[in-house]
Amino acid sequence: MPDRRVRGIAGLRVGDASAGVALTCRVSERRIRECHGRRSLAARRVRAAVVSAEVVGRLAGLVALGLLALLVLANGIAMPSGAILNFLHMIDLVFHEAGHVIFGVVGLGSQFIAVLGGSLNQVLVPAVCTAVFLRRKQYGSAAVTLFWVGQNLADVAVYVTDGRAMRVPLLADGLIHDWNFILGRLGLLSRAEALGRFTFGLGALAMIAALALLGWDAWTRVLSSEPRSSE
Repeated sequence: MPDRRVRGIAGLRVGDASAGVALTCRVSERRIRECHGRRSLAARRVRAAVVSAEVVGRLAGLVALGLLALLVLANGIAMPSGAILNFLHMIDLVFHEAGHVIFGVVGLGSQFIAVLGGSLNQVLVPAVCTAVFLRRKQYGSAAVTLFWVGQNLADVAVYVTDGRAMRVPLLADGLIHDWNFILGRLGLLSRAEALGRFTFGLGALAMIAALALLGWDAWTRVLSSEPRSSE
């Protein structure tokens, strides 16, 4: 009889200990789940805040580029007027003049390539940047540089259109009018105005495409920030 009582008491104690361990494990598991849930919620909130900031930034950029596009289109095929367009023109001019030097070297002394290199470089630089950003799927940045491509084309269009009339003032007396020389060599001088309008149209399309790309990028980020039902 004493042995049975001892074994019974020992069995109860082992059972109580096992139940206690199981209860502790369940409580610990519940706490881990709660902690993980709080961390997941905090991470989702941080991500939503980041995405919201990115969306706001892109919408602000969309408005700014949209207003700038209106300025460029309203100015038409003419020398830039106003502080903003003149500022952009001066930036374009830096790349234009650098292009003469760069393509003068690359062209191995060819005058035609050196002269063409000015307009080519000011369009090519933002175009290459756009290609790099698209490859990296940085669509917001690609939209900005694509817009710059369009603005540069609009800037070049003024020069192309003036190829025959040569009314646009040059940086100094005695310099070659790029597009008078280029179109003259190609036998297209009589079509200067038509080619200028075509170049301006390409610039307008590039700017519109840039606005569409930036708007699409903002919209996709809005969709990615929407809460999804847990599986």
